[in-house]
Amino acid sequence: MLDLGEIRENIDNIDKQLVQLFEERMRLTGQVAEFKLQTGKKVLDEERERQKIEAINKLVTKKENEHPIDDLFSHIMANSRKWQYMLLEKSHLKKGLMRANKKGFGFVEVDNLEDDIYISSDNMNGAIHDDVVLVEVT
Repeated sequence: MLDLGEIRENIDNIDKQLVQLFEERMRLTGQVAEFKLQTGKKVLDEERERQKIEAINKLVTKKENEHPIDDLFSHIMANSRKWQYMLLEKSHLKKGLMRANKKGFGFVEVDNLEDDIYISSDNMNGAIHDDVVLVEVT
């Protein structure tokens, strides 16, 4: 039988691995945030999270770990959402609705901005009237 010091050392090693894996997960969460920003997708996808929790629960081999694993991953996903929201708020990109003019330029209407954003014809990048677009607001 291992002594208490050895058991704790094993736990410490597992904790180090968990931290490394969590940090890698959060790095990937940042990539998810970038994708969602570029595509206009919402951060919270309740159906995806429900499916993910169900899939994770199927991996649990000991009944007594079902609730703690469910709780752990619910917290991990909540932290991932918070990280994504923070990254999106820091971004200078805003989603808006293109109002194109026949002369080739346009204006983008962005929620919570008082003034529309002028887009020259050189920067329209193929956008047409009523397209949902991303614009950089600096």
